[in-house]
Amino acid sequence: MNEPSEHAQSSKAEATSAFKSYKEAYKALRGLQAPISEPVKIDYIQSVRESKSNRYIAFRLLALRAVGEMQTRLTPFLSQLEEVLFKDSSLLDLRRCESPSDVNKAVTERLSDVRTKSNLKQFASAGFHLPILYGVIRVWDQPAWFQAAIDALASALDRATKSKRKPNAPSNNLEIVARAVIARVPEKPLVGKALPEMLKITQALFRQSEDTSRENLELQSQLDRALRESGSLRRQLDEQHEITKKLETEVTAAQTKLKRLEGNLKQESEHFETLKAHGEAERKTAVQDAVARVQSEVSRRIENIRLFADRDVPNRQGILNLVNEIETLFAGITGKKS
Repeated sequence: MNEPSEHAQSSKAEATSAFKSYKEAYKALRGLQAPISEPVKIDYIQSVRESKSNRYIAFRLLALRAVGEMQTRLTPFLSQLEEVLFKDSSLLDLRRCESPSDVNKAVTERLSDVRTKSNLKQFASAGFHLPILYGVIRVWDQPAWFQAAIDALASALDRATKSKRKPNAPSNNLEIVARAVIARVPEKPLVGKALPEMLKITQALFRQSEDTSRENLELQSQLDRALRESGSLRRQLDEQHEITKKLETEVTAAQTKLKRLEGNLKQESEHFETLKAHGEAERKTAVQDAVARVQSEVSRRIENIRLFADRDVPNRQGILNLVNEIETLFAGITGKKS
């Protein structure tokens, strides 16, 4: 079932010569039916290569794919179209740039040799501006990168095409748009595509500006909320810092007081030990004195008992009396009564 279709495509491809314009290449591409055979693919690319507008055709087709159009249909031709576009040049890969300023720098460097109208004419005649434009188009979905690239491109072209006679400088961006619209109004009412295309671009830019303004307002709102939350957190941290500082002061004071109390306790302990030593010595002395006194009293009475017992007729009553005195003496010492 597929053989007739492939044969038809092949026959059509063999009859195809170099494309005369981008429109012809675009129309031919849309006429190809999937799956695209290898002979048809080779013939189509050959028609692009042999065209006087080969680099422009490659640029337009790759740019279409970059903005999301005909991605599946263009995939088989991708590498060959890139070969045509980047012949004697290279890809300006702005997606690798880390910031909009890097994007601006990259575009400016690629156009650094274009300083005059003559430079620009030679540059554009060789088609070297097309790889740069393709690099710019590839970042259309990254607003900040795309804007930086367009700005650098516009500045470089303005530098090269600027008239030696200084015109009146526009007062603002809207005046630039107004002047551009005026310059594109034809004598015949709305004849041509310049004015409608210009208005279409202007309308898209205004809508993008509105979207950007809304995004900026939302970002500003988020920033304000973040700043309020940050201020609240800062106040909480300051309060916490003050509390911590106060606690540290109280802890330091408590440690100082504890140190003083430990010193006082040590002094009291030493004083107590001193008093205890003195008390023990006094108690010991008092006990020794008491024992010596009792010993003296008892010894004297024992001597008298010995004398009473050494008689021919022992003085029994006297001995008993002395024994009673000794018992009374001991009872007084222990706190007991006989």
